[in-house]
Order: sequence, then C-alpha cells, then structure tokens
Amino acid sequence: MTIERPFRQLQKEDVVLLGAQLPLELTFTCNNPVGELHCGDCNKCAERQGGFVRAGVPDPTLYARSPSAPV
Repeated sequence: MTIERPFRQLQKEDVVLLGAQLPLELTFTCNNPVGELHCGDCNKCAERQGGFVRAGVPDPTLYARSPSAPV
C-alpha cells in the first residue's frame, strides 16, 4: 500500500490558493466538531482560519463559535 501526500510540502495558504475556485466550505478539518460545524476553537480550525487570512481569501467556513485570532 502506498500513501500519497501531494500537498505535504505546501503551507495552508498555498492549498487555499490552489483550491480558491472550489467549494472549500465543503471541506472539513476540525478536531472537535460541534454537530456538522467546525468548532472554531481547536488547532486545526486556527490553522484553517490562518491559511485563509494569509491567502487573502474569504473563509466560507461555518464555525460553531466565533473564530479566535488566526495563527
């Protein structure tokens, strides 16, 4: 078995820019979801928020709690 990791060398903002024209609101990266929503508090939510900010792309993600300051 081989595990492919084509984006392993990229930063979050690079991945956001590559997928900016895709429905990124359908992707899910949260470690502590609240129902079907991103929690807005975990480290993965912070990484996601920061990636959007650094890429200069609006974050379409629905968070259960107001996101904290992006990392």
